[in-house]
Amino acid sequence: MKIKDIMLLNPKTIKPHENILKAINLLISVPESSLPVINKKGKVIGELNQKDLLLKLIAKQRLSSEGLDFEAIKNLQSSFSNIVDDFFNKHEIVAYLDDELSDIIQIMYDKGISTIPIVDKRKKLLGILTDIAILRHYKQITKGNKKGKK
Repeated sequence: MKIKDIMLLNPKTIKPHENILKAINLLISVPESSLPVINKKGKVIGELNQKDLLLKLIAKQRLSSEGLDFEAIKNLQSSFSNIVDDFFNKHEIVAYLDDELSDIIQIMYDKGISTIPIVDKRKKLLGILTDIAILRHYKQITKGNKKGKK
């Protein structure tokens, strides 16, 4: 089976220069657990996922309240801005329309990612494949197999 058979089309995206609050609002509004991050040309350059964002925000808050001296707190807080660029995972893990689903599931498992962007040869985003989409597909297949056995 090919990825194009179960991928999700028209996913929400975010750019590195955009405000992190916009990204948080987007993440809250979509069923996926991450957003593809794209550059000005529409090329996928990474992802912003809920888990990593939450961990980074908690770490930032915790470190700024743990009794560090004023100068250390000031330096730490200034090292974080409020843009996506400081929070997203920069990587180029992508899949293509004709990739085999089983191969991409293995990559997702090995890399510990729940969403993978589907791109064309120029790395322009076409859609995404999520762990939830894979589970939904598996559920449909197993339902079909049960009906055939009765």
